Amino acid sequence: MFGSIYGPGVLNDTIVPGYGVTKFPVNLNTFWSLPNRTTRNFGEATQYVTYPVGRPQTMYDLAQNFTSPNHISNWNPMLIGMDLTNNNGTNPYLTQQGQVSAYNWGANLATQMQIEQSVQGIAGALNSMLSSLEGLVKSENLTNAQKATLQGLLEEVKALKERIANQLRAKNPTQEEVAAMQQEVLELQKKVGEAADKIRAEVNEAVNNENSPAASTPSSNSNETHDNNADLAGTEYQNIDPETGRHTSLGNVPSKAECRQFCATIFDAIDGIGTKNDVIEQTIPGLTAGNIVEVISYWNKNYGSGDQGMIRRLIDDLGHGEKKKYVPMLLNALQTRAEALGIDDEIDTYVTNITKELSDWNISDGICSKNLTAIYDKIVEKENANKTGAKTTIEGKEAENNRKVQERRTQVENEKRNEIANKMKEQLNLNDVPQLAAGLKVETDDNGEFTGYSIELNTENGKVKVNGCTYQQLVVEIEKNNLKAEDVLIRNTNA
Repeated sequence: MFGSIYGPGVLNDTIVPGYGVTKFPVNLNTFWSLPNRTTRNFGEATQYVTYPVGRPQTMYDLAQNFTSPNHISNWNPMLIGMDLTNNNGTNPYLTQQGQVSAYNWGANLATQMQIEQSVQGIAGALNSMLSSLEGLVKSENLTNAQKATLQGLLEEVKALKERIANQLRAKNPTQEEVAAMQQEVLELQKKVGEAADKIRAEVNEAVNNENSPAASTPSSNSNETHDNNADLAGTEYQNIDPETGRHTSLGNVPSKAECRQFCATIFDAIDGIGTKNDVIEQTIPGLTAGNIVEVISYWNKNYGSGDQGMIRRLIDDLGHGEKKKYVPMLLNALQTRAEALGIDDEIDTYVTNITKELSDWNISDGICSKNLTAIYDKIVEKENANKTGAKTTIEGKEAENNRKVQERRTQVENEKRNEIANKMKEQLNLNDVPQLAAGLKVETDDNGEFTGYSIELNTENGKVKVNGCTYQQLVVEIEKNNLKAEDVLIRNTNA
């Protein structure tokens, strides 16, 4: 059953069970590489023997004097099917020791499995956060502040992943060490989740606002005016263009060229002897609530006002039939404009006067032009007041917004300075939180949100400004100028 080992090669000699043959020299390197090798002591001489592969282990134990009190089988509780406690030939102390060893071995195996499962969970959580952040940061709808926030979180996740990987490479972690890793990952998961949810909500809100009917309808030719309208939300001027005082439902303000063209065409039709009715017929229907006040104002400024204003000049030149046709058009445009401004009650008397006059067989030019001009004057007065009120409201809101932005900038600056200080403490193994160089600045956008760090360096090539959205990026940019980050960012530090 057993064979001897002797060198320089390996030979198997079948021998009688219980008898070993020791031969020298033994090739130990070859011997210990065998899967079926064993040693024993016989006659105070070590025997190097092998046994045939494929036989039950118990058979080999029985062949090696199984009944010996100190034989390995007597304190190996993993030998299934034997009640070692009732074996009179077994040393009780060794039996107990074997049972304890077996229990500890099983417990250690279970603990190791739990640690491995926990490490796998940690790796999965970190990879999931990285994937989520990398996908989110690619969004085209992010602001600079949102991108900086996500980039900073991405760097934190990468740093934690690298640190944990280094710990695992250095040694097998204990349960306590794995629990500490899990706690760090959970805290970072919470931070990343809250930030990502907030940014997603902000992006969705911005997209919805851009796609809403109100956002898609321009209130004026100026983007600045459109932005100002947003500042009027929740006030009595919410739907008022602060540059013109007119209601935003009237559409874009007509250009100066458009007003000039209207006035030149009308003047050409009525100036001199006779009236070009075909020109009037093509022009007057183009006067709407959205442009009539601007056209009349341009006429009054360039062609004469008062009794020589556009309304009076036009009506005086129209015949009876043309008055019945075109005066209602002018009235409708002015009345619609007034209603949009909320002053329809103030012009009721003028509207009634014109309506009565149009029903008379002999229409008075003076009554029609006087009442139409009065409606125009009311509209101009209201829109001028709106401009003043809207401007005051905007200035007040801007002042309040500037105050909030400044408060946010101060808050962000304090938070980010503490954050970068703690990062330096961690990276440089400092005992105390380091003092920052005076030149380090926390950059923010117009809303006071964090966009990155910057610092001016004195280099061989003069002063150089470096920027970074994260501590790691800033360090890289500093070191590109052949400077040590700790020398630049820290001063008076007790290491």
